[in-house]
Amino acid sequence: MRVRASSKDLNIVEMPKQWYNLVADLPLKPPPALHPKTHKPLKFEDLSPLFPDELIKQEVSHDRFIDIPDEVIDIYKLWRPTPLIRAKRLEKLINTPARIYYKYEGTSPAGSHKPNTAVPQAWYNAQQGVRNVVTETGAGQWGSALAFACSLFGLNCGLRYHGMAPLISHVYELGFMEAAAVPQTECFQAALQFARTEGLIPAPEPTHAIAAAIREALHCKETGERKVILMAMCGHGHFDLTAYEKYLQGDMVDLSYSREKVQESLAAVPQLIP
Repeated sequence: MRVRASSKDLNIVEMPKQWYNLVADLPLKPPPALHPKTHKPLKFEDLSPLFPDELIKQEVSHDRFIDIPDEVIDIYKLWRPTPLIRAKRLEKLINTPARIYYKYEGTSPAGSHKPNTAVPQAWYNAQQGVRNVVTETGAGQWGSALAFACSLFGLNCGLRYHGMAPLISHVYELGFMEAAAVPQTECFQAALQFARTEGLIPAPEPTHAIAAAIREALHCKETGERKVILMAMCGHGHFDLTAYEKYLQGDMVDLSYSREKVQESLAAVPQLIP
């Protein structure tokens, strides 16, 4: 069963006009980002050579909601609202009483959730007179998302590789979310189950969520619990078919580091905060 929003179901005025800022509701605010040279908290003037003023303000804001510019909302209308889909065929395959739903963000021009932030970032840069943007990308979904956004506002876009987001780590440390390590081969096995039942090839990122959802659904099969499971299907895997080829040919290996190896690596990380 696919539940898709349409003009009959969701009037365009009901689309969100503000972004929600998770930081506003955290009992302990995230620690400040540190200057890589001085190891002291970054100041506004430290970031201004890299980012437009409005994005810096949002980065340090504690406001619960931030208004979305009208120009950005107009572009969002190209693919938003995105569908909420029930994975009934996957439920049937694993014979679970649980109900599995996924929010599919692959309907955007870049095939992932990433234009949701790429478009406003490009817009704010254009508003401040920036003409050249350099970003980081992995398989190419973020790079293609920002390249798409830059093309809308006449910006030039350059690409390299990317890292991680500290806010997720902070939320985990506060106990608001759990983290689960899922072996890569289990992720791709789950992705193939999903693709063969739901007709969508997941990008490698959401395969971890799919595998975790299947784990939870199989647990419900054992307990008989009719739980509702919601996961984010953040994009399709059309850029990542070589990873699927590697899995199907048996060349994908699960890496598992010993606790001693992890501690050895952590010991080499500079301690910037006592």
